[in-house]
Parts: sequence; structure tokens; C-alpha cells
Amino acid sequence: MRKTFLLVLTFTMILTSCEKRTIKLIPKNHLLEFDKSEIQFYDLDTLDNFEIIGKKGTKIQFNRKNFHVTKHEKITAELTELYDFNEILFKNIHTLTDKNELLETSGVIKIEFKSNNKKLKLAEDSKLIVEFPNNLLENNNLYTAKLNQFNQVKWSEEKQVDTLFDITRGEGIWMMTLIPKDSVPYYKEYNLKATGYQTIQEAWPEYKVIEKINSIGIFKKLGLINIDKIINPDYNSTFEIISNNKKIENLSVYFIYEHLNSFISDYRTFDNLIFKNIPIKNSTRILIIGEYKNSLFADYIVLNKIKNTTKVKLNLRKMTKGEIKKMFKN
Repeated sequence: MRKTFLLVLTFTMILTSCEKRTIKLIPKNHLLEFDKSEIQFYDLDTLDNFEIIGKKGTKIQFNRKNFHVTKHEKITAELTELYDFNEILFKNIHTLTDKNELLETSGVIKIEFKSNNKKLKLAEDSKLIVEFPNNLLENNNLYTAKLNQFNQVKWSEEKQVDTLFDITRGEGIWMMTLIPKDSVPYYKEYNLKATGYQTIQEAWPEYKVIEKINSIGIFKKLGLINIDKIINPDYNSTFEIISNNKKIENLSVYFIYEHLNSFISDYRTFDNLIFKNIPIKNSTRILIIGEYKNSLFADYIVLNKIKNTTKVKLNLRKMTKGEIKKMFKN
């Protein structure tokens, strides 16, 4: 009987030791404390219309009719302008579409409206008009964010079919009007005929020629908005990283692209470091950060040098916050 008990106990211990250890993913942005951006607050009270102007030049047309609120409900707006790539990096707002396309960003904004401390959504068929500074939309597209359970971003293109255009109403009256983009040539011709001139140069300055194609975005949803263009990678790579330190269970992973305002980030556990179809462009580095007993450990690898390698060894070593920040200099 004793022998049987010992055999059962031994067998149970063997089974237990063979069981795979379950590691809980605990995301942490180790770069967030470097972020110096700010949220700008606007008290719109019960106003019907108001132009919100951000400190960095973003203009947003607020119209109370765009929201389902009662006449006496007070509304506030919150705007964050991120036109510095480091601000976007430190907030971990990476540049990858929902189709796994690599983007290069020219800026990100976040706009929210609230009433009674609750976020408001745009009413059905309503649109938010945003004017970006410095013709940032030239050669760029606009994207809105989809967030996963860890607030990681995937960008979805927000097709732009409308724009604002100044149209003459006669007798020196001009009105900024929302029109389809493909009708701009028609309204240019209309303005000339209405003012009696043959060319824009001849009509100037009476013909205002105010076009917003490279600055105006029209949106059906609020939240994060990205000004980006798609970057074609040199190739895509699939590989596995082998960590040298199994005690560091949770890792923050960044792919940084030389001379591009682009990066991809992910949160992984040390037993889940297989990466598939990662876009590689220019000199691409992978930077990895982990934490153990209140100390930070990090390493970086230049991926271009391991193009034909399926496994990459990771040498996590103890670093200060300052050393880690320097790793991200592009």
C-alpha cells in the first residue's frame, strides 16, 4: 500500500512539473514618464457654435447640433495635439494600420467632448470639421483609431470625400461651404464667372481662392486621429527572439525605423516572442524593455543584420531610465 502511494505521488509530481507555467500579460508603457504633452480643456457651456483653436494651430468647428444633448446641458471639449514624433512614441501610439501597413505620421490629435463627465458621440449623419496647421494633409491620408483591450492602436483610413471651399454669393459676400472634393473645379469656374473675371490671377484679390484641401479633415467619429502616409517596406520578416532572462516575464517591444516617423509596438511575455510579417524599412531596430524587482532591463538589435535568421538571442541588461531614453533616438 505504501509503495502504491509513493508511485502515485511521484507520478503526480512529474505531471505537475511538466505543466506549462501560465504567465499573465501585464502591459506597461515604460516611456510614458518622458511624455510632456498636455490636454487642453475648453468650457463650451451651452454655446451653439464655437471654433476651438489649439495651442499648436489645430482648429475644430464645434456645433451643438452634432450631439444628442438637451438645451441646458453644458459641454466641455478636450484636445491633445501631438505634432512631435517623440510625443507619439512616448504615448505608445504606434503607426500600423488594421491591414498591417506601415505608416509614417505627420501628427496625431485626440478630441473628445463631454457632458456630465460622460463622453459624447457624434449624432447620426453628423460630421466634425477639423483644420490642421501647415497643410499637413498634403500627400497624407487621415486615419481613426481602433483600440484593443490593452489600448494598443490600429489605424483605419477615414476616406475624405468632402472639403471646405469659399464660394461667392454676390455683392462681395463669400461663404465657406462644405462641398464634395471632386466638385472643386466646378466651383472654381463658378466663382470666376460670378465675379466676371477670366483667370484667378486677374480676379485676385477679389477672388479669395480659399481652398482647404490640404488642411481640412471631415470625421464621423471622435477620439484619436492620425495624419499619415503608407510606407512600402523593403521586406517583411518572421523570426523568434530568445530571451536570456526568464525571470523577466513581461516585455515591451518596439520596432524603430531609421529616418522615419514610424514605429510598431507590442506587449509580450517571454514565452511568446515569435513575430510574424514585421515590416522592415531602412535600418530597423527592435528595442525591448522589461522590469524585474523595480529595475529596468533592455536590449536592442538591428534587424537588417539578421535578415536570414529565424532565431535571435536577446541579451537583457540592467539600464537606467536615461540610458533607455537614449536608445530611442532616431
